[in-house]
Amino acid sequence: MKLSALSLVLLLSACASGTIVLTGHARAPISADAVTLYVTPPAHYEVIGLVSAHAAHGWTDQGRMDKAVAELKEQAASVGANGVLVGSAGTGSGGMAGVAVPAGNGSAIFAASDSHDQQISGTAIYVPPSP
Repeated sequence: MKLSALSLVLLLSACASGTIVLTGHARAPISADAVTLYVTPPAHYEVIGLVSAHAAHGWTDQGRMDKAVAELKEQAASVGANGVLVGSAGTGSGGMAGVAVPAGNGSAIFAASDSHDQQISGTAIYVPPSP
């Protein structure tokens, strides 16, 4: 039963997905940990592209948003952007997600979660180091 419970947790905590559209020149990829989110533009920056991400699965809206933010940073980092100027963030349309785990004797345990996508998008930017 421990393996089945673990399978359930892994399924309901599925990954986020995202996209990037290059509008400028890509740089060498960096670590997503080096990407900073901005709500106001820094003084000097170069636009690299448009990024978006969403997460439909997770236990809470905040958990889904955390996954979407992590994916947004991954998308930005993949083209060398060290920042994202956030344009929008919020809840999108979702649905019901669930899984049945065999419990033996022909029975199953069913777990479901109301799935409200958490979405975030913005402009991937490169911010040069301060002089």
